[in-house]
Amino acid sequence: MKHKKTILLFGPTASGKTKLSIDLAKKFKGEIINADSMQVYKEIKILSARPNEKKIKHHLYGFVSVKDNFSAGIWYNLVAQKIKNINRIFVFLTVYLVVFYVQNYNRLLKF
Repeated sequence: MKHKKTILLFGPTASGKTKLSIDLAKKFKGEIINADSMQVYKEIKILSARPNEKKIKHHLYGFVSVKDNFSAGIWYNLVAQKIKNINRIFVFLTVYLVVFYVQNYNRLLKF
């Protein structure tokens, strides 16, 4: 199976990851998949820089309520589905490199 081209972008809070991810997605005509645990929640906007670039497709931002049960396993299944449907380069954007993401990265790309 041919692997899809991927950029894994990570770094500390307020280090410019959102802007860089948008710049990379524009340059490579890609899409962005959120891997930040706080960015998935609708209600938590102040803790993280929500992308406002409308020309770039963003996935898994602000789509679940803090009142709902959500887990890394649910996120994993959603990302796997997104990867299946994205036919171009994509950028994983996360606050820091989490062991879960690294351990499962190759498995995700096989979708």
